[in-house]
Amino acid sequence: MNPDILVPTRRSIIAVGAGALITACAPQAAEADDMVLGRQDAPVTLIEYASSTCGPCARFAIEVLPELRRRYMDTGQVKLIYREFITGPANLSAAGVLLARCAGSQRYFEVIDALMHGQSEWTGGQSPRAHLVRVAGRFGIDEARLKACIADPDAMAALERRVRRAQDAGVTGTPTLFVQGRRVDGPLTLDSVVIAIDTALSQSSKP
Repeated sequence: MNPDILVPTRRSIIAVGAGALITACAPQAAEADDMVLGRQDAPVTLIEYASSTCGPCARFAIEVLPELRRRYMDTGQVKLIYREFITGPANLSAAGVLLARCAGSQRYFEVIDALMHGQSEWTGGQSPRAHLVRVAGRFGIDEARLKACIADPDAMAALERRVRRAQDAGVTGTPTLFVQGRRVDGPLTLDSVVIAIDTALSQSSKP
């Protein structure tokens, strides 16, 4: 592993979950630095806390999220707020986030999708450096810019703040989903999330 392209491990990033405040709900209003899919005025808000190195997050992104987008985000019924979390290996997880942020808000979700689809390549024994360089190149980010993005102390500090907010919302692992502020418990299958969303939509339509 070439350390000059991976995020230096920082104590506050590794200590994910320590001292998390367990609550029943997450803030529904989008923060200024949230990444959002869907109409801002959608009647239902889905919040996903995820990590680019989390296997269940990749399965959710590949097997569940596309259908949710088709049914709900594309039809204006649901707004997805995507919030980043860090899981092991912490330096790789943070590097994935910082690469996506480096691509900008217009291409952020494309980068996350690429990382999720190629997760086994860069977390399963292959060279994470080479894979990140390839992904970055697909989005017009050369290796020098990628290194600068990943080494940016302000970007890392902002990521740490987002992780602390997630901890304060009671998040200790990923993926964690909230629909209208209520956590979706149990396995995050398409059926379970659809039930939660449909229930929230039904309640939002009541006078």
